Amino acid sequence: MSKLFLHLWSLIKKPKRSELVPSHQIYTLWLLRILTLLTGIYQLFWGEFTIGFITLLTFAIITTPTIFTRNSIKKLPIELELIFFVMVFFQFVLGEANHFYINIPYYDKIIHTLLPLLIGYTTFILMYTMWYTDKLDTSLNVMFVITFLIAMGIGAVWEILEYLNDVYLVPLISNWHHFQGSATENQFYDTMHDLIADMVGAVMGATLAYFYIARTKKSKGSRKLELIKEVAKEILV
Repeated sequence: MSKLFLHLWSLIKKPKRSELVPSHQIYTLWLLRILTLLTGIYQLFWGEFTIGFITLLTFAIITTPTIFTRNSIKKLPIELELIFFVMVFFQFVLGEANHFYINIPYYDKIIHTLLPLLIGYTTFILMYTMWYTDKLDTSLNVMFVITFLIAMGIGAVWEILEYLNDVYLVPLISNWHHFQGSATENQFYDTMHDLIADMVGAVMGATLAYFYIARTKKSKGSRKLELIKEVAKEILV
């Protein structure tokens, strides 16, 4: 626990960021960090314990990956950390803690499109970095297909976890959070439409990353190329 607080203090005291990172990304990241942390603390003590615990756990994993991966991942590049916090913010801060899933029609479909999009984008960047460092021998087209399958797979696994949570944990644990269901559909149609939204998001994420990488090849000295090198150094070591 002391390592966690020391690491968080180092982030505040001496943030080490590239000069090529736009300032608005740094400000947005800090805003999401603060909102996520405050939401997690509030939910843990005065709201839904399940949501508070999950929110704080994801906050700790994202900000201190070196502790949870036994130094395998030293730190996340700002772009990846920003992506992960956007996912946590829309899923748990807005969707669960602020009941957007219940109060806003089709909010779950928006999230089931957005999250696979971001997962697909991140997966493609990781795969390209492996190719860039000679750890993977394949083409961009194959990376696209694999990225799509991974993003879809994660979406399907999430649906399974929601089902297992609601069927087995909710009846067993008092006041445990209920994840499955929609404000506008029954559970059968909700699950199938969620998977379709996952598919759309996975295609969009892989496509965006594909063109991002294609432009990176022509952008020597840019933040894009620097991001690839950071991922290789900090994550794929």
